Amino acid sequence: MDSLTRTDVLDEIPRGLRVTVVDDHAEFLDMMTVLLNGDGHAVAAFEGATAVDEIAASDPDVLVVDLLLPTDDGAGALGRLRSHPRLRHVPIVVCTAYVRAVRELGEVLGAMEHVQVIEKPFEISEMQAAIARAAGQRSA
Repeated sequence: MDSLTRTDVLDEIPRGLRVTVVDDHAEFLDMMTVLLNGDGHAVAAFEGATAVDEIAASDPDVLVVDLLLPTDDGAGALGRLRSHPRLRHVPIVVCTAYVRAVRELGEVLGAMEHVQVIEKPFEISEMQAAIARAAGQRSA
């Protein structure tokens, strides 16, 4: 991460966001819940492919979404999220261990407003910085 230290990142993290996390691994959801709660955020966690209406009902300020879920592909999932009126402008942080999939979806992701990509595994400070950037996008 550039020349920022962990303290610099922590100083810049907005507090009190509603962050919705969608992933197919319970351990990842647990880790993200602990991390985000520790940073002062409210977390809604959904395991696996979840109905878009359920995700929208969590009223997120930021979405953290696994790119490849067992029953869904990244482009389809992102398209459904962006097509929902309540989620259309919510910043998304895509987390994935599948770099090839990110490259294949590059054009789709690039065309979507307010989408960031973080490769798993990531440093905690990377996620915190992505959440801070997403919060800035939300208020912009």
